Amino acid sequence: VELLGGSVRMPKVKALLDDYFSKATTTNEAGTTEKVEVGQHLNGDEAMALGAAFRAANLSTSFRVRKVGMWDSASFGVEVELENLSVEKKSGWFGKKKEASEGDSWHKKTPLWHKKTLLPAKSKTVAIVHDQDIECRIQYGEAGDSKNSLPEGTESLLAVYNITGIADFAEEHKSKDLGTPKVHLSFALDASGVVSLTKAEATLDLPVEPEEEEEEEKKEEEEEKK
Repeated sequence: VELLGGSVRMPKVKALLDDYFSKATTTNEAGTTEKVEVGQHLNGDEAMALGAAFRAANLSTSFRVRKVGMWDSASFGVEVELENLSVEKKSGWFGKKKEASEGDSWHKKTPLWHKKTLLPAKSKTVAIVHDQDIECRIQYGEAGDSKNSLPEGTESLLAVYNITGIADFAEEHKSKDLGTPKVHLSFALDASGVVSLTKAEATLDLPVEPEEEEEEEKKEEEEEKK
């Protein structure tokens, strides 16, 4: 374990870290268990600045440098909460949650990414069968995770999207008796930890035409011609 940063120059901080890692052990390639060594061989400030510069060069298209590997993970879980979008909510401001009407009792909540998910994460798609416009709220949190507490003063809400057009789409095709639209919401978590809604679409499945009957009719026509 290599210590970096200005705070490790403080004797008390260094002593606390030494004490913490002195209880840790690791297994080497030979299968032998040994204690974890705490090192301070690099200039903490220069190492961090140099690492940041190489990482920036890797992300840029203007530089060609040796690839510097870096892994980052999400500090907290992310979930999405869905509910019917009432007329009142369509005129509301960002994040404002008004009382829903009697017809707005539908509600769904599902996790998107768990805590410690590697960044950038694979896109997630939530599929539901629904015929009403939706209010989509993306927020920190993960069902059943009591350790997912945010730092004091941190707002859990990340973004709010009003997804409209679903009700009009369902009403437009209601007479065709195609059932309830399937709504697909796609979400992305990029390398910077920013969550966004990338796609929202509603679809209906058209009935499949019987191809076998058409082929039989063609065969009969060919035979008649012969």
